[in-house]
Amino acid sequence: MTHDGRSSTAELLDRFGYTSPGFGERYDLGRPSPPARLVDELLDLVGTPRVERVVDLGSGTGLSSAVWVGVGGEVIGIEPSDEMRRVAEKRLHGTTARFVAAVAEDTGLADACADIVSASNSVTWFDPARAYPEIGRILRPRGVFATYFHGWPPKVDPVVDEVSEAHVDRVDALLGREGGGARTDVANAHARLEAAIAASGWFEDIVVRARPDVQRYDVARLLAFVRSSGSATRLAHAGLDDDALGITALEEVLRVVVGSGTVDVELSYTVVTARRSG
Repeated sequence: MTHDGRSSTAELLDRFGYTSPGFGERYDLGRPSPPARLVDELLDLVGTPRVERVVDLGSGTGLSSAVWVGVGGEVIGIEPSDEMRRVAEKRLHGTTARFVAAVAEDTGLADACADIVSASNSVTWFDPARAYPEIGRILRPRGVFATYFHGWPPKVDPVVDEVSEAHVDRVDALLGREGGGARTDVANAHARLEAAIAASGWFEDIVVRARPDVQRYDVARLLAFVRSSGSATRLAHAGLDDDALGITALEEVLRVVVGSGTVDVELSYTVVTARRSG
């Protein structure tokens, strides 16, 4: 079971459209890179400029794994989606990265094999009762676990942001969520992380940091980012189009505000780090 206590990973992948042909490329087009300072911060915590092995959980299309190539002697991405792994393997072919068809709760890796274990937004898919002990098992004593995630929706411009918020409200209404919907669901899931990591009994020195980040986007990439959200992909997989999801209205505003150029997109990252006890 995953974090919701009801669904298997395979069921979630299908529900959110991750098994659809071409989904990996569409997802990859819009997703941001990890926050700029992440690698240096984690290496500082480990206490060395280079590590032997990094394990990236829920590695997706390889965006979160790519930052470790050249830093870790080996980078292992754990990703259950065939579609996502295919894109990742193409991106990092010929590098020290490899990708394994597995889940965070059962990586199949050896005990104490990793200096760093990372997980991006995928952490909200994990079953905390099983994933955090597994992370502790594969980390070397005093190794570092880090998870990071960005707020939703991203911030672009006051005019764009207003329409973007309306899109999120539309998606929440279609899913029958109340009280902030996606914003509240995501915030609550993330708020539980620190307690769940501590409750596993494997970690100490748990720290939560805010890490604002800015990345450049054009209109096509921004729209791909919006469509890649879990809720939007779930509804699109169920047959709803851009008009129904409020994405058409967002595109019209983006065409006016951004045009054929690019714009800074503010990503409010949160980074949670923890050290394996021992």
